[in-house]
Amino acid sequence: MQETIASFMREPMSQREYRSSPITRRGNRTVSPTDIYECAPGGPNDYIYIMCVNTRMFDALITAIGKPELGADPRFQTVRDRHQNGDALHEEVAAWTRLRSKWEAMETIAAAGVPCSAVHDSEDILHSRHLHARNMIRTLRHPVNGDVQLLGPPIHLSESEVEMVPSPLLGEHTAEVLSAELGLRAGELAALAEEGVVGLAPALETAGA
Repeated sequence: MQETIASFMREPMSQREYRSSPITRRGNRTVSPTDIYECAPGGPNDYIYIMCVNTRMFDALITAIGKPELGADPRFQTVRDRHQNGDALHEEVAAWTRLRSKWEAMETIAAAGVPCSAVHDSEDILHSRHLHARNMIRTLRHPVNGDVQLLGPPIHLSESEVEMVPSPLLGEHTAEVLSAELGLRAGELAALAEEGVVGLAPALETAGA
């Protein structure tokens, strides 16, 4: 997992050749108006991330949010201008996003050809149409907890489907293992459990009912 995340740092790491080391933090605003923006109704997870890195994307963005006049604003003429006046530009975009949900803002801006995404919380992930279509959200029947939703494996192979099963309960296979390996019978196992020598899972006949 660490190697996977580290691989996402390849581009920033390449900047060590001409920037100070260690590389300074830049937050979400790598180049304006790329940033994270508040959305309605203003909850802790009501945000959209917009990635706008060149003039074509900028023109598409300001048109999508109904502010094409920003293209003639001398503060926002070039990539350098937009970055130097990032706070002002951020507020122009945020004034539009704050009036819309993150889903509405995402649909509008994405339709204009500007990369963006609503910021997903855990509930959003479990209800994602994309992840459900990709069979990434699995529902498992747990013997004690009933139906439980979990994220599935991200690797999809045409002939090697990964089966997901609930993790065993504490002591669920104790009797099976001791019977097979030591030849213990039910009465002997019950006696050992009674004395606290081994732990056996409770009967599951009514579990999950």
